[in-house]
Amino acid sequence: MAAAPQYRELMSAIIRRFIVIVGSRTALQIASKVPGMIVTESGTVTSSADLAALATLVTEYKKIGGTLSVHFMRREIAPLIEGSNIPLPEELR
Repeated sequence: MAAAPQYRELMSAIIRRFIVIVGSRTALQIASKVPGMIVTESGTVTSSADLAALATLVTEYKKIGGTLSVHFMRREIAPLIEGSNIPLPEELR
């Protein structure tokens, strides 16, 4: 899988998890802080995505839940990154 689609998939999974945790309005509002990112109401990232965008998303969600947020993000993406060598922000490694 090419990096951009994989980053979109990872970011979408994280956003959808936070929609469940904090509600759609809050989760999408926080995700909107990532420059240039376009997200649907269901939490799917439709714009281009890269490591920098993923790192920004992680930072923004970490602001609201600290290490617990990081735990949720790691758990959510674990099946998606299994066997992959895609670079990840340090918090998600």
